This record gives sequence, C-alpha cells and structure tokens, in this order.
Amino acid sequence: MTLSSPLLPGGAVLLAAALTYLSGRLLAQKKWLADSPVARSSHQTPTPRTGGAAIMIGLSAGALLLAAGDPALLKFAALAFAAFGLGFADDVRPLPAFLKLIGQVAVAAAFVLLFGAVDSAPVPFLGDVALGPAAPVL
Repeated sequence: MTLSSPLLPGGAVLLAAALTYLSGRLLAQKKWLADSPVARSSHQTPTPRTGGAAIMIGLSAGALLLAAGDPALLKFAALAFAAFGLGFADDVRPLPAFLKLIGQVAVAAAFVLLFGAVDSAPVPFLGDVALGPAAPVL
C-alpha cells in the first residue's frame, strides 16, 4: 500500500471511530473525565469528554504517515497537537479562561510565524474568499 492509497485515510477514519467508541464506553464505565450536566448542558447524564483524544490519535496516525518527512506538514501537525494538548489539559483539569486564551494565541502566533498569514479562506459555494486587511488578525 502506498501513501497515496485511498485505504490510508479510510484506515485513519476507522481507527479514530473505533478509539472514540472504545474510549467513550470505557470512560463512561469508569466515570473518568465525565462531563456532568449543568443548567446549560444539552445532556441529562454524565458524558465522557475524551472523544476528541481518540479522534486526534486516529487522524494523527494517518497525517504522520502522509507527512512522511515533509517539514511543513510536520510543523503543522505539531501545532495541531499543541492546540489539542491545550484542550485536553482543560478537559482533565479546567484551566482559567485567560490561560487558555494565552495558549491559543501562542499556537496561532506560531502558525503565522511558521507559515505566514492566511490570505483567503475556502467558503462552501463561494470558493476562496479574500480576507483583505483582516487576514493577519484572523
């Protein structure tokens, strides 16, 4: 199987789905990292919060195989993992909003320093839309 095989993304999706299901079932039984319902919750019973971790693991496995030594893709993956790590840390032990903001701004600033500002964004049915002078801020 080559890296351009359609089996690779399919395998990553299946791995992510299986890990999401298993982590949800196991953690629901253990009550670890469960999101207890509060007044503004959309659920009535404690719900596991770690589905994102399983999805990140599955998609990262596929992405790292696709990156296969491409420095730009590896840098992008590192930034994505940093953003994920910040969110996971907040799930494990809630962080103050200001600290989360600082972390998110740091990841975004690192992205701009490594790749430059995003000049346009794809919008469904419209194609690429120029962001104009707001591009460096967005």
